[in-house]
Amino acid sequence: MTDSNFDIITAEVINMAMQAIVLEMGLTIERTSGQPAATDAKDYSCVICRKDGGSVAYYGNNLQHLGDSLTGTQAIVAMFDEASIAPGDAFIYNDPYSTGALHQADVAVQAPVFYDGRIVAWFFSNIHHADIGGMTPGGFCPESRDVYSEGLRIAPIKLVEAGVINTAVMSLIETNVRTPIVLGDIRSQLASINVGQQRLLEVILEYGVDEWERYLDVNEELLSDLLVRRIGEIPAGVYTAEDWVEYDAFGGERYVPIKCSLEVTNDARLIFDYAGSGPQMPGYVNGSRGAMLGSVMAVVLAALLPDFGVNSGAYKRLEVKFGEAGSITNPQVPSGVSGGHMETGPRSMRAAHAALAKAMNLSEDPWIQGRSYALGGVTAAIPVLTGRRLSGEWGFGFMLDQQATGHGALPVGDGVAFGGIDYSIAGREPDVEAAEQSGPLLYLWRREIADSGGAGAYRGGNSLETMFVPWKVDYAELAHSSPGGVIPTPGVRGGYPGGTTHVEVYRDTLDVSPQRLPGHGDVTSEANVVPAKCAAFDIGVRDGIRQVISGGAGWGDPLLRPPSEIRLDIERGSMTQQAATAAYAVVFDADGEIDMQATASRRTEVRRERINAEPVPIADESRRSPIEVHKGKLTCSYCAIDLGRQTTTSVENAVVRHFDLAERLTSWNTPIQAARSESFELVEECCPSCATLLRVHVRAATVGE
Repeated sequence: MTDSNFDIITAEVINMAMQAIVLEMGLTIERTSGQPAATDAKDYSCVICRKDGGSVAYYGNNLQHLGDSLTGTQAIVAMFDEASIAPGDAFIYNDPYSTGALHQADVAVQAPVFYDGRIVAWFFSNIHHADIGGMTPGGFCPESRDVYSEGLRIAPIKLVEAGVINTAVMSLIETNVRTPIVLGDIRSQLASINVGQQRLLEVILEYGVDEWERYLDVNEELLSDLLVRRIGEIPAGVYTAEDWVEYDAFGGERYVPIKCSLEVTNDARLIFDYAGSGPQMPGYVNGSRGAMLGSVMAVVLAALLPDFGVNSGAYKRLEVKFGEAGSITNPQVPSGVSGGHMETGPRSMRAAHAALAKAMNLSEDPWIQGRSYALGGVTAAIPVLTGRRLSGEWGFGFMLDQQATGHGALPVGDGVAFGGIDYSIAGREPDVEAAEQSGPLLYLWRREIADSGGAGAYRGGNSLETMFVPWKVDYAELAHSSPGGVIPTPGVRGGYPGGTTHVEVYRDTLDVSPQRLPGHGDVTSEANVVPAKCAAFDIGVRDGIRQVISGGAGWGDPLLRPPSEIRLDIERGSMTQQAATAAYAVVFDADGEIDMQATASRRTEVRRERINAEPVPIADESRRSPIEVHKGKLTCSYCAIDLGRQTTTSVENAVVRHFDLAERLTSWNTPIQAARSESFELVEECCPSCATLLRVHVRAATVGE
């Protein structure tokens, strides 16, 4: 700690004052926007940044904006001389290439804070706008062939100068979007910044600018020092992981690898390197710098700093290498990026999480070991329904139900059903009525999907399905953007993946009237799975559209889940008997009750099948990490056998089995789609003595194996 002569109470008071300011900014957006993405889904972010772009405080829905608030501030500083910036100025931008914006529909408004004639901070206010032009309504262009077809791109430009809004800029934006509500959102962002500036100046006047800046430094150092101590408990070394972006636009099907190498250095730094990732795609899925940076920040904050507010002290220990220019993690113009924050961003987050989990699993520190949580479902689909109303007017609405992914399981309990996207810390499921008011659609139901959470000693949180229909239209079509239904989120410590996401259309099957809404039993036609990336899928006025959202991953061996909890899962409708039998080895008697003795015998039989030998009996079946670490040596916590060391691919002495990914999970009633052009495996590693699962992961199958 450079400055040791500080008051810890004052440090925390100033820290919480900054948090209160961004919270009030967010509430201002919610009360002034009027657009469902902001008011209902809370798809906005507010950040106080230091002069160099480093974060002071954050509030909002998407932690990825910690990345583009940094890169965006840096872009403004690089493009504009400070002498050309005055009090009352504000900038607007959304260009992923020049500013690192997550995608074009996430429009940022940013303004400086002056004190004594100099810039002392920046305010960042970002909303997902209802439209930004381009080939598809709603800001997502799944069939784009380049960035130019994805809508208006704005490099940093002055929106407000000396307190006066530039009407030419507003006119330019209005001319290029489908709905004037975009202008209302921009004014809402300006209002949030005005509130933030006023509150910050009150704090500076109370403490003095020098003392305020001093305590910003103190809080950064406190966070950095804490991160140093925690990284120091993780063995230095290089840890690798892989995930895949699913890309099926234009009738093809590709699985683009995301390769992540994490180096934990001896001086307590984390270096994430995406070298070797696949090539950039023509459109939509490629990840901007802001999305990549923010995705890694979200992983580190959740894993190592859950008990400390956000500030740029964490950045000092992190380095992100985006990979080769022209790769999907480091795209170059003209590749499309309008969905990169929901495609390459979350996939790079999962690879970073898996690599960091490998490293943390080798720590001997109990706190670090206790942070081995599973991730939730991959970001869900975003269907956008466009229809010609009976009045002749056109309307469109995009569904924001993707907030209802299941949370991953924890070392202490099940994942939360409908808990939300991993990097979304303040989002919520929008009201049905809000979506129906803004778009030509009618919801028939929302309900829990049983078995969508990954199996485990603690199971992943289940997710949501929705069914909706076109409403009061004579023509409709669906644009659909989704991370895909093939590659699930992997489990942790022997837990299994949760279900994936997709959208189905049931043709000519539903008659809807104000007097009667169809129910589950009225859906009788075959399901047509909508491609994960499509711009215009024809929808009939009697078609039903079902959205399946992805579930959270499991934690620990499913055979360690007590039958009493499984009974409750079934009674609540969260699990089916099929999953209980197949995934948890539970046996039911003729009355549908769990047969405890037969279940114990069946679980022993499953262990025998895993290692093709008689398993050593387990005396204590309490749920805990299956691996203990002492001086780099791994032992099974259930039978104490030596497991060797962790290699780059597996635990050294584990018994390894390979299964077809889709076949294995489908047999357990976990929602998943099979790959058509490539093959993926579910790899199970278990203790060679007691047959407890140690690790379950996904990999691309090798030809000939």
